[in-house]
Amino acid sequence: MEQLQSELLEAAIRRAQALADGVAEMGSVYKVAKEVGKSYTAVSNAIKKHTPTA
Repeated sequence: MEQLQSELLEAAIRRAQALADGVAEMGSVYKVAKEVGKSYTAVSNAIKKHTPTA
């Protein structure tokens, strides 16, 4: 069970990084959210929760 949770966390981190890269490329969370078919809030929260702050 711990291995599964670890793998889920790693996937969430990779997904959040991809979303953050999309924001850098496209210029806004809104544009990324629209492109991936998710809400602005879902994309924003994923980025905030799973990417390290500088």
